[in-house]
Amino acid sequence: MDAAIGSLLQNISENTIVILTADHGESFRHPTYFDHSTVLFDEVLHIPLIFHVPGQSARTETQMVSHVDLLPTLLSLLQIPLDLPTDGRIILPQTPPLSPLYARAYAFPHRLRPFAVRTPEWKLIRDGQGHWQAFNLLTDPLENHPVPAPESLKSSWENYLKDVADTPTPFRPPGPEDVLSPELQQALQSLGYLQP
Repeated sequence: MDAAIGSLLQNISENTIVILTADHGESFRHPTYFDHSTVLFDEVLHIPLIFHVPGQSARTETQMVSHVDLLPTLLSLLQIPLDLPTDGRIILPQTPPLSPLYARAYAFPHRLRPFAVRTPEWKLIRDGQGHWQAFNLLTDPLENHPVPAPESLKSSWENYLKDVADTPTPFRPPGPEDVLSPELQQALQSLGYLQP
């Protein structure tokens, strides 16, 4: 990976900004779950994010960041004003601390979408049945041993709903036109986006 990225950066214009990331990880190591569309363990959420910015020295960031930070950061680097409100933050050249971060799992609208809140020390997950699990990431980084949720995170779901109350959503309840053909169902299952 390092060699491939190094080769890429050596063969681009010196004034080019490069951002390398992923849309999600994959749950390969967890003893119970093998998926990416409905689970919110760190091996799915903790993904690479690499910025190459001309004139900025290399460093490793320890603060938690999110994909929503990419747009305001890139516009800031390009000196383009951001005229619309955004949930993201400018994370370069310095990353301000932010805690907690929320995550929602992908799922079709007729199912309860799993939800998670993460801080540097804790992960609290609500699964598709509405059950909660908490993990102390300092003592259990692989999220194998649920523990009681800390008081500071017990209101995370209500806080999340307040934060996104005015956010427009493209989702709507499924209708008759949303019935998938057998071929499309098989293709989505093979990619992990639909459970058999």
